[in-house]
Amino acid sequence: MKLTPEDPKMTAYVLDELCEFENARVVMALEGNATLAEESKAMSEMAVLLSGTLGADQFTLGEKRREAIFKSGRRPDAAVLVSDHKKRARRQSLMAIAGVAAVVTVGFMGLSKLGVDPPLSGGMGVAGQGQVDGEAGVAAGDLPLLSPFSTDVVRNVQDLSLRLPLSLQIADPSLVERVLIQSGKLPGTDHFRVDNWVNILQAESKPQVQVGPVGLSSELGICPWDHQRALLLVNLQGGDNPHENVSAQINFDPKRVESVRLVGESFIPENPEGDGGVLLGNQSYFYEVKLTGFEGRLGQIDLELEKGTETARGGMLPLDAVVREAEELSDDFRIALTLARFARYGRTEDGDFSQIAAEARDLLGTIQNAQNRYALDVILLAEERLQ
Repeated sequence: MKLTPEDPKMTAYVLDELCEFENARVVMALEGNATLAEESKAMSEMAVLLSGTLGADQFTLGEKRREAIFKSGRRPDAAVLVSDHKKRARRQSLMAIAGVAAVVTVGFMGLSKLGVDPPLSGGMGVAGQGQVDGEAGVAAGDLPLLSPFSTDVVRNVQDLSLRLPLSLQIADPSLVERVLIQSGKLPGTDHFRVDNWVNILQAESKPQVQVGPVGLSSELGICPWDHQRALLLVNLQGGDNPHENVSAQINFDPKRVESVRLVGESFIPENPEGDGGVLLGNQSYFYEVKLTGFEGRLGQIDLELEKGTETARGGMLPLDAVVREAEELSDDFRIALTLARFARYGRTEDGDFSQIAAEARDLLGTIQNAQNRYALDVILLAEERLQ
């Protein structure tokens, strides 16, 4: 993402009014550019001074404007926010000058008496610590380095490639449905393993690489619960039947990727025991990927099939390094992300469940696969029963 100090998104980021995807993209841009980071820090400090002097509400959109933008629980429209900030750019500049003058005046007056107390931030975070929208309002700076919803071991890609597990379990939404109908509550956290819920996904898009009966596709998008990482969605499409002698491995470029881990609750070893090279139908995975500042593709996925004495057939899928924005994500990615966020909510009951349900409702208007639709319907049932 290209970002300049004059970009209106910088103002929206400092005011903590970007959606979670846009906020994460700005944070990634700041981490790779020291000049932008300094500019953001200066803007944040100025906002703190002005909010303490003029009142924090002077620099927010206000409830009426916010309700107009966040209609009916739908996803935030970052374009509207940016347009709004463009219109107010000159007014904010004048207010900034007036605010600085006021701070100086108050400072001199205070020094002649008892001194000046440091201004309060009014809830404004410093650069790089804006709140992550929809995820329990946790400040990004307070997020753990290792997500509690990911594997315990972070793979250093300079030493290892990752072999895709071929037999991940699939979550059972029908159990959640029964418990909701009977008790009006969600079942225990054991029924909300994030990797199993992501694996419900039945990819509706065509595979990018086809090797015999097995298709392969991938997509890279923003990770809403950890701004330091991106989410890599990988789909193995094997249809309804199992396939033997399958090998699928991700080989990352160490110049482009610093670390990677499978989103899930338990450690899956390099050669998962029990796979035996057997692909059980369709498999979907989310990997949290921490990128470096270098440019170039992330690496590649190698897929190989061998049947009996036949020569192995293989294919290679390059991993696109472009992190897609919210409005650019495919329906497959959005479904997987919605299921992952629901599973996270089922484990902690933290976050804005209305946003998860709104995304599920939006997806139901476009997708066709019965398994995908049923899982999303269960999310809407949860919204109804948990109210």
